Amino acid sequence: MTDWTREMEEEAIAWLIRQRDPSFDDWETFEAWLAADAAHARAYAETAAADRGLDALLTGVNWPAEAEPDLDEPIVPSRRRWLGGAMAASVALAVAAGSWLAWPSRDLYSVQTAAGERRTVVLAGIKLELNGETRIQLDRKDQRFARMERGQALFTVKHDPTRPFRLETTDATLVDAGTTFEVTTGGGALDLAVSEGMVVVDPGKAGIDVPAGQRFTLAKGQRTGRLSAVKPADVGAWRGGQLFYDGAPLSRVAADLQRNLGVPVSVSDAAAARPFRGVVRLDGGVEPTMARLGILLGANVRRSGKGWVIAGP
Repeated sequence: MTDWTREMEEEAIAWLIRQRDPSFDDWETFEAWLAADAAHARAYAETAAADRGLDALLTGVNWPAEAEPDLDEPIVPSRRRWLGGAMAASVALAVAAGSWLAWPSRDLYSVQTAAGERRTVVLAGIKLELNGETRIQLDRKDQRFARMERGQALFTVKHDPTRPFRLETTDATLVDAGTTFEVTTGGGALDLAVSEGMVVVDPGKAGIDVPAGQRFTLAKGQRTGRLSAVKPADVGAWRGGQLFYDGAPLSRVAADLQRNLGVPVSVSDAAAARPFRGVVRLDGGVEPTMARLGILLGANVRRSGKGWVIAGP
């Protein structure tokens, strides 16, 4: 026996209809409605699961005219399928935002790389290029979802407005809008750089649009991120053996070198926050790279055991 009212059921149906619109972004209000009463969540899950009854539930709805399909994009053959995609996205967000709604369950598996290792993963309409020291979780049931725990990766996404790609990190949720973007995360910091399309950071919350040519950074311990310019050609440049910096702290440079070269690289406390602007070439191996870095920084870059240390000038 259900424990929700007809009014709750009608509200659940209304939310499903609203989420059909690809431009829907009122996730915060939706989450508040779900959290206000446990019966709301159960009514929503039950209504969404009743896929075979959706046509009857939606009788009389004035659907907007459908645009002429782009032949390069997946063709959605029916309204039911379009609505189902919106339901999946909304329920996924609810699960990410609060464990109080446990439907649908995820079937996650991990893909990771060691320092100095790179790996490419191809999913449905998505290409993931993982740099070293990266760990990401993928979903066997939903290839349009990933959870990145640490590291650096370049994402090339063929946008599907009915099923946007969602990437969770420790610090934020990212949603694509026809996109090529790079994410670096770990240690409580987040760096997002977009070279094509747009990424929305925390839709329904902060709701920050990061278009091509922009970088969004969230420093450790900070609640407010910062937008800055980035050259699209610099995004993912590590694949071609170059690292571009425009004011990044040396602690970030050290982490990137370790990730790409496969050897431990640390930085002294006195130099960790020092900003660096320039290009680090990775060709020639570890020793030539570190020697060039010492010249660029005018600093003491020395070997220490099996690794390297970047010290002050």
